Amino acid sequence: MKSFLYVSLVALLAASLGGCIVNGQIILTESFGGGVTTDDILNKEVVDLNSNSDYAEHKDDIKSVDAISVVASIKNNLPTDAKAHVYISDDPSFTTVEEVKAGAELVFVSPTIPGDGSLLVDWADGFMYMVDEKPVIDQVLGDGIFTVYVIGNVADFDLDYKAEVTITLTVGK
Repeated sequence: MKSFLYVSLVALLAASLGGCIVNGQIILTESFGGGVTTDDILNKEVVDLNSNSDYAEHKDDIKSVDAISVVASIKNNLPTDAKAHVYISDDPSFTTVEEVKAGAELVFVSPTIPGDGSLLVDWADGFMYMVDEKPVIDQVLGDGIFTVYVIGNVADFDLDYKAEVTITLTVGK
């Protein structure tokens, strides 16, 4: 019995060291924004997760996307209340709000930003405002390259924002 236990322990240790059953979590944080988006000036940013060394190293070993949160600081430069809508797409060529709404996927809607006011969405609250995680998950599991578009929910909007997305992944062999 003692030798069986010893052999089992050695086999388990060898399998773990050989990468057969090693799992872990990594957290990716990618910034986007740092600009102004208005109904006349559409701000967009191409995000390439491959530039993150953890993602590049473990891309083929992703077992699951466990959590997605957006952290943002948003200033509403107009007197009308507004919400920030974050869309993502493979297509970086959209130049109008109408094109974004028709061709990109809505993934995040902020709480109301008071007219001429500011809003901070922290990490813990950012989960609540994700309206559709699937497009983000598809991008993470795909090539990891997508375009982020931030627009307002009202016809006339002027938002100054800085944001980042935090993605928690389980990886393993």
